Amino acid sequence: MAYIAPPASSDGWVAWGINPTSVGMVGTQALIALKQSDGSMTVKTFNLKSYASIQEGAISFNVSDVSAEYSGGNMTIFATWALPTKTTEVNQVWQVGPAVTNGQPARHDTKPENLASTGKLKLLETASPPVESPKGSSGGKSSGTPPAAADEKSNAGDSRMRMKNLGFYGLLVSAALFA
Repeated sequence: MAYIAPPASSDGWVAWGINPTSVGMVGTQALIALKQSDGSMTVKTFNLKSYASIQEGAISFNVSDVSAEYSGGNMTIFATWALPTKTTEVNQVWQVGPAVTNGQPARHDTKPENLASTGKLKLLETASPPVESPKGSSGGKSSGTPPAAADEKSNAGDSRMRMKNLGFYGLLVSAALFA
């Protein structure tokens, strides 16, 4: 997945996560991107157990290829999430915050757009692998799905699903609320 949004201030943070139990913030397994004291970017994991205390810690999903960047006033989180086989949608939560204090994200605003930063993200469904065209035809590969969707399902038998093309679009739509 890739989530891009401008933080609430240049010293702020951005977050994206999956809530496996409900639609709101409590229960979310989040990745939060923030600047370190030397100006480099880092991503930390947070299991959001309550509204009162946000503590860094392990999350219930395996994530890999985690990184972040800051460019043009936007922060971007990149990660690959290992989801249960046949997952077709997830509850997503996203947020931006104004500051980082002692390496921890400060509380975000509670404006209506902040409180409404949740939604369902529909993932790709099973697609057929590309099929070689017969000789003498127009050539190339063809399948019943767009190339991005066919590429996404190369992991169909694996217990991991990459949210890349359509997932990225959903995340970009979500980030537009803070633009």
